[in-house]
Amino acid sequence: MPVYNAEKHLQEAIESILNQTFTDFELLLINDGSTDACDTIIRSFKDSRIRYVINDENLKLIKTLNRGLHLAKGKYIARMDADDIAEPNRLQLQFEFMEANPNIGVCGTGFHSFGSVDSITNYPETDARIKFMALYQCPFCHPSVILRNSVVRENNLTYSLNYPHAEDYEFWLRMGRVSELANLQSVLLHYRQHDESVSVTEENTQIRLSEEIRKMYFQELGVNASPEELELFRKANYQYQSFDIDQVRALGKLLERMVSAGQKSAYIDDQSLRPLISELWQNTCINHAKHGLGVWSIYKATAKKLGVEMSGSNQLKLWVKCLLKIDRS
Repeated sequence: MPVYNAEKHLQEAIESILNQTFTDFELLLINDGSTDACDTIIRSFKDSRIRYVINDENLKLIKTLNRGLHLAKGKYIARMDADDIAEPNRLQLQFEFMEANPNIGVCGTGFHSFGSVDSITNYPETDARIKFMALYQCPFCHPSVILRNSVVRENNLTYSLNYPHAEDYEFWLRMGRVSELANLQSVLLHYRQHDESVSVTEENTQIRLSEEIRKMYFQELGVNASPEELELFRKANYQYQSFDIDQVRALGKLLERMVSAGQKSAYIDDQSLRPLISELWQNTCINHAKHGLGVWSIYKATAKKLGVEMSGSNQLKLWVKCLLKIDRS
């Protein structure tokens, strides 16, 4: 748990870990030069499971995270932020899952965002769906994850200094090369949102670097996508987006390239990638039937190249919607 000027919520965060149903762990607290009452709060705890480390200077988050990776002694490394709250059974469920699935290197959880917002989020559960999501957004809630320490150490993995405020998104790319990824669907973390959150204060930096990272994920698949294609693919995965017919056609061409590249790529196996791309293509065409039979023609041409088509009855429904130019339903 990196700690920097987090006195408002630090005690609650620490207590949520010390009160876990799973008790065999070391809580590594790294104070990164806090100037508030963090030191006093940490020293007030007398639990022998706490290991308290103070940086000689303010190293900032990424270097502090990397110091944590270096210092962590356990079989697994669980992340936690100093202003979040873990459910009492978080570590127990993640430990049991990792023990039962030695192929998994990273396991995140569902989370409850609270504070300035109030929502529940679950990211995809399986390796293929997580890697597909990574092509358009970060597929983990960083402070919810648990890492397999052997994978980190054997592959000399650290967070890159080149991606401040998006360091985790890039890190999953390299973890995904050497292990499988997973998300538990249980909500095991309460993720605090406030005006001082990085997602608020560094929003522009996150957006810019996330685009660079998405391009890297596409390159991992074997596709050199333009900024316009990256944005088109990102928007297509949010079903509320509305495209003109030329954008629908452009998306189809991009998906064809992705399927072709996927046959040779180790990023996602072809048998997992095709259904995911086909699902996206079908939903996009259904949502844009308002453009008429031109969308039907585009759907058929691309679906044939993707190698996966809708059932006959669903194709008939799409054709009727296109014929009648029915807007989303």
